[in-house]
Amino acid sequence: MATMVWELYEALREAEVSDVKAKAAAKAVVGEEDKSGLSTKEDIHALKIEILTLKTDMMAMEVRITRTILTAMISITAIFAAIVKLF
Repeated sequence: MATMVWELYEALREAEVSDVKAKAAAKAVVGEEDKSGLSTKEDIHALKIEILTLKTDMMAMEVRITRTILTAMISITAIFAAIVKLF
């Protein structure tokens, strides 16, 4: 980032912009670049909604997995009981 600011400053100086104005313009570009990486309230709100959706999906999946495991356990127990009764 510093290289780009220096290049902007040099370009402005070559275009015969005063030193003070060239420095101010370069600093303004740095300020805008720094702001571009910040999150807004809307970004944070959208992220919270997405997290809640993921949590809900995970809970639903946990319920389905638990049902599947319990069904398998009951089936295995029934098969084992049938085998024991045969012998």
